[in-house]
Amino acid sequence: MTARTVLAFDCAGRALSVALGRGGGLLAARREERLRGHGERLFGLIEELLAETGLDYPDIDLIAVTRGPGSFTGLRIGLAAARGLALARGRPVFAATTFELAMAGVRSAQRLNRHIVALIDSKRQELFVQIQAASLDPADRQTAATPFAAAPEQLHDLLPPGQLLLCGDGAVAALEPLRSRGRDVQAPPETARLDARWLLPLAAAADLDRLPTVQPLYLRPPDVTLPKLRDTANGGEGGPGADK
Repeated sequence: MTARTVLAFDCAGRALSVALGRGGGLLAARREERLRGHGERLFGLIEELLAETGLDYPDIDLIAVTRGPGSFTGLRIGLAAARGLALARGRPVFAATTFELAMAGVRSAQRLNRHIVALIDSKRQELFVQIQAASLDPADRQTAATPFAAAPEQLHDLLPPGQLLLCGDGAVAALEPLRSRGRDVQAPPETARLDARWLLPLAAAADLDRLPTVQPLYLRPPDVTLPKLRDTANGGEGGPGADK
């Protein structure tokens, strides 16, 4: 069986990253730090990778994308692009959470018998958290706790006792609060970078007959401002529920 060619991209965080791979290995990748404008650059980066590798859209067997949690706008951009490409090219989509993406970058840390804690920046005063408990049993290593949101100073009381390895773009924010409470914590700089290249081995190993849902994972409601209600009595704006 020919190794599948995967186009992967992540728009959920503080960077836009795109990768092309085959059989789980990397062919080419691009990554740009940016808080906004993911949609404006995504297809430009994809075109650059195709030109670099000599591939074209028909050569892509599988599209891989992150589905959250993360930036609401970024997630919508990434998922919409993945669905559009899948529809246009008749290709399946593999969707992974940003927790899975972060943990994929530190798989070797499991041998250190540390709890792996994926931390995603919520762009607020809290982090999105998922824990993979240390275990010598491969089945247990795949069992992650229910994700939750917490402020960095709350993590000490919410994480299991023992040695920790932090990953994800929220790792830096959690490092000092945990160390100040005496926790044994590692946070290698490379693990704090969410990168689409880590999607490649996950997508390459996926069962195409049992692909995960391609729906966004949100851990809190979006930040929205409701439109002001018009007060028909005086012709102005206001009324119950209006912004002040």
